[in-house]
Amino acid sequence: MRKIFVGIATMLLSTVAVSFDKPNPEASEYLKTTGGGAEPSSTSPGLVILGLRLDWTKSPSSDVLVVAEFENPENQHAPYVIEQHVNPSEGKFLLVSPVYACIVNYHTYQVTIRVFADSKKQQQFGLHEQKIAVAFPEKRLKELNLKVCSGNFPAAEKSLDDQFADVLGGNYSEFYVPKLGLIADSMVGLLSSVGPSAQAQQMARVFSTANETNVSVAVYGANSSNARSAIVQALGITKGELSKLSLAFSGSTSDGEVIKAAVEAKGGQFFCVSCN
Repeated sequence: MRKIFVGIATMLLSTVAVSFDKPNPEASEYLKTTGGGAEPSSTSPGLVILGLRLDWTKSPSSDVLVVAEFENPENQHAPYVIEQHVNPSEGKFLLVSPVYACIVNYHTYQVTIRVFADSKKQQQFGLHEQKIAVAFPEKRLKELNLKVCSGNFPAAEKSLDDQFADVLGGNYSEFYVPKLGLIADSMVGLLSSVGPSAQAQQMARVFSTANETNVSVAVYGANSSNARSAIVQALGITKGELSKLSLAFSGSTSDGEVIKAAVEAKGGQFFCVSCN
């Protein structure tokens, strides 16, 4: 049996489901990806949008036209296309796809971005490509009532739930760490310096018995760094050794390494599940 915990305060602000942490953010001559992912549409329940937050690595001298093609798994020859005029002097900007009528779960979506000098599209400055992994755990898929595409698609990888069960067994507590949105996530680092989050305190209460009894915990989230921050905070406020703690984390490999060091410093056992 699994106990599932969700950060209620952040869930009220946004129900973002998947981050772009897997695969890793890309950088090209003109652009670098600094955030993004998939989230339920606020206007069309059950449907999904993809979004990317980008910054300039090389800034054009004047306004440009940015054209983004978001993969359409139902028709590879007809991607979803958006065109957006961008002022490079304003720095970071967002690209948001049209609403997807359905999603292919456990699928990596390709996004191709071209930067043109103007709306005539005769002079192309740069090309940027980014992949967004869409991998909703089955329970989140049902909670959000998301529509899944029918048809023959590449075989799905093993679900995250099954991967957690492989390393933890069938009895574990599960924490889902949501994010605030494509922009608001940048505030998490600042807020964490004030004190442990409510969810970190909740995790700490679960961790605290691991010096006497076996405690198995799985943690994943819409943003790998947010999940890492919550785990490290929780371990930091939990007193004593946690020699009977088994913690499985799904997110980026670099965040996993930080968590591994913190867990092992407490005497616990760490598993990085589906990390990239």
